Amino acid sequence: MPKMIRTALYVRVSHEEQVMHGYSVEAQKQALTEYARKNNLHIVDYYVDEGQTARKSYKKRKEFIRLMDDVKVGNIDIILFIKLDRWFRNIRDYYKIQDILEKHKVNWKTIFENYDTTTASGRLYINIMLSVAQDEADRTSERINFVFENKIKNGEVITGTTAIGYKIENKKLVIVPDEADLVREAFDYYLLHQSVRLTMKHLNEKYNKRMQYVTVNRILHRKQYTGEHRGNKHFCPPIIDSEVFEKAQSLLKANIRTTRERIYVHIYSGLLKCPLCGRRMTGAAMKPRHILYMTYRCNGNYKNSVCGFNRMIREETIDDYLLTHVEEQIQGLLASCEVKQKPSLSLVSIAGERSKIRSKLEKLKDLYLDNLIDKNTYRRDYEDLTARLSKLDKIDRPEPKRINVSALKSFLAKDIKTIYHSMSREERQMLWHGIIKEIRFDPETLEPQVTYL
Repeated sequence: MPKMIRTALYVRVSHEEQVMHGYSVEAQKQALTEYARKNNLHIVDYYVDEGQTARKSYKKRKEFIRLMDDVKVGNIDIILFIKLDRWFRNIRDYYKIQDILEKHKVNWKTIFENYDTTTASGRLYINIMLSVAQDEADRTSERINFVFENKIKNGEVITGTTAIGYKIENKKLVIVPDEADLVREAFDYYLLHQSVRLTMKHLNEKYNKRMQYVTVNRILHRKQYTGEHRGNKHFCPPIIDSEVFEKAQSLLKANIRTTRERIYVHIYSGLLKCPLCGRRMTGAAMKPRHILYMTYRCNGNYKNSVCGFNRMIREETIDDYLLTHVEEQIQGLLASCEVKQKPSLSLVSIAGERSKIRSKLEKLKDLYLDNLIDKNTYRRDYEDLTARLSKLDKIDRPEPKRINVSALKSFLAKDIKTIYHSMSREERQMLWHGIIKEIRFDPETLEPQVTYL
């Protein structure tokens, strides 16, 4: 039976190529599928990079990266694409990927062109065609950019998506009154309260929306609402004044928190889960009356208002609970140590039985080799013994680890809380992250529910 050739079908198209040359995704998929079926190739998967230009780094093509991952794990024998320029348009990236393909013994083929990578002249031809494709891509890009810039200069849209507050009529943006009111309200409320989060909550309540933080933040940063777009100050009718926009930008810039300002170590960061939505709770620091309070909250409620858990958990509360219950955990461990330290009789008997069966298998083999039993007898007894050995393997368990009881008792004799509070915040963080998997809370009582590693 001939070997099944596992085939990946790769499709790439940028938006401008689809318009200018008709290289639509469906057209490429159809051509590649027909070729694979006619040549009895087994299609593993389709890898489609839509809206991706070949002039940019291949690392930005998500489907291409997925294809390379499948190549590296040995799932692909050959890659099909319609033309070489669907694959690459520059020589440097081409040979980086070609090294990977050769290492994993994966070939490629274009269905509309003929290439030969086994000869020097064939490789030279590929270099020439890649250079031509790259030059053509650069020229095409220049022509398209010229067309787009001319459209923007004339106030014409170049995409089908619009910002909140606008719609497209006759290739130009016009204002949608109701949505424009929302945009104006967003800027007015933000200038008054200087908080994106509060602005989001206000808009959602007033307009019965479910906008998230990132959406409102994008509205406040969009200069197009002043009527300006990519250098054309009269691109579309304005919704807000330029002065209002610039004031908002100054406040937004002043309110940005850089990573250098994050000077606090949140001990339980990454461990706490919201009891309602399951999101990881994030740390916050408050300093009323010059007293530092470390707390944790659900960003699903705080930022996006998509979760009903609006309580803040104090770090001291978690500390007290864990320090109390870690002693209980150790006491419980000590109480069961005597049982755990004794070798299990079942384990001893299982090990002995296994040893007996292996000895019988060796004797059975010797009897057969010395022609003292026939083949049928040997096969019957061999299958019986190996079946018994297999059952023992399934119920086998590793010997429990030895527990240092004296060390645990010595630890309990000390004042655990005193030791803990003498540690730095980084050391406390390492301690809990080393023994705790996650902490959830009862939504009513807020009592922690700890899952240990």
